[in-house]
Amino acid sequence: MSIASNPFMPDLSADQLTPIMRDAWASMAGLKVKPGAAAAVQSDYLKRVTELWNQQVGMPTGAGDKSAPITDRRFSGEAWQKNPAASFAAQMYLLNAGALLQLADAVEGEDKTRNRIKFAVQQFVDATSPANFLALNPEAQQKALSTQ
Repeated sequence: MSIASNPFMPDLSADQLTPIMRDAWASMAGLKVKPGAAAAVQSDYLKRVTELWNQQVGMPTGAGDKSAPITDRRFSGEAWQKNPAASFAAQMYLLNAGALLQLADAVEGEDKTRNRIKFAVQQFVDATSPANFLALNPEAQQKALSTQ
């Protein structure tokens, strides 16, 4: 099996990879997403991102025209709810995270490989939370200002 046969692999020769990277990419060769799963995730994502955008710009969405409160504990603080930019960032993050996790769940393959993919996606999703970045976290910004 060639490393180049993996569509997720960047254009690198095998000698540019560490043995761990080579094994990881090789184990992903031939992985597929369940038939129709990617299209279903994409369709749902586009519908939900359109609704979210329309709520932000004040256009009617037809679904009660009210955005649902954010239930994720990282974004449940008042600062997240009152700041429209922070609220939108949190909602987009949750939407994107959900879509990525759905795709990871839809991967077909050996259980060990599927679990590795789910773990890697979950780590990426957790690391990219707006709550982890001062510029995107209104609670951390308030705390920084109040404590100087």
